[in-house]
Amino acid sequence: MQDQRIIYFLGSNISHAISNYIHNDAASSIGYTNWRLEAVDTTDLEDFSKRKLTSPEFAGAVITMPHKLGIIPYLDEVDEIVELVGACNNIYPSCAPGSAKRRLIGTNTDWVGVRDCLLRLDDEFVASNSNVTHDEKKTGFIVGAGGACRAAIYALTRHLSVTRIYIINRDADEVRNLQTDISARYHGTTTTIPEIIHLQTPEQARSLGDKPYYGVGTVPDYAPATDAETTARDTLRALLDRSVDKKRGVFLDMCYNPRETSSLRAARECGWVTGEGVDVVSLQLKEQWRLWAGEEASAMISSELMVRRAREIADGHV
Repeated sequence: MQDQRIIYFLGSNISHAISNYIHNDAASSIGYTNWRLEAVDTTDLEDFSKRKLTSPEFAGAVITMPHKLGIIPYLDEVDEIVELVGACNNIYPSCAPGSAKRRLIGTNTDWVGVRDCLLRLDDEFVASNSNVTHDEKKTGFIVGAGGACRAAIYALTRHLSVTRIYIINRDADEVRNLQTDISARYHGTTTTIPEIIHLQTPEQARSLGDKPYYGVGTVPDYAPATDAETTARDTLRALLDRSVDKKRGVFLDMCYNPRETSSLRAARECGWVTGEGVDVVSLQLKEQWRLWAGEEASAMISSELMVRRAREIADGHV
């Protein structure tokens, strides 16, 4: 009988999360019947580290809000991706579970889901707009300036060659902190420091000299409750509605509760090719499982099957 292997899912208020189910489905799909996910909803990171991360069954961990920064001091090391993104969402042991010499390594795989979603949308867009140029793909925009925004910046800059990123966000101080943080983290690395520009009004969005091609939403789908939030919403709508020869671009909303967010609806109405946040979860599974279980296990996971399953879970078919 094979030893039990456990993937821990750490966060707060995580009962609705797709990760509660999708990793067990991935394990089942490749015959890893001795692997299972265990959700841990706690704020006590020291206790989690002592009891879970050092257990002989530990095979890996998914980390979600609000612990993507707080978990880092409990790890043996983090890789360059965590240093650049500023957040850890995945932990893996550096050798086989149960070994006395294993080390706990932190990384970030959110950017993989963002990159692969945008590449899929890119293929869909290009199929119907064959005259799109590479230069048109060097500009993007992101809604929000938090941790998910940083993963999106890494995907856009490091892997999609985007050099200018517009930020739509209700808080100007958050954007200034983002600009400073990204500049400091990327300085001295092989990753180009992107030009980050805060779009603060609908008028600014309408008057842009260039047209962003890639768009990523990173904020919850809440109705605006303040003047600043209303302005941010209207700025997004103005940007989405800009047209150059009726060519738009691709827009991914990382929020998946609900699956069809108000931003996705607005983007579709304006002619953008759109992608859902559930796909970000499913399209990083292969990379997560590569780190936990190795190349062979990862290769057996069907991304298409996991995309379909993640959408079913989001619709309540668990």
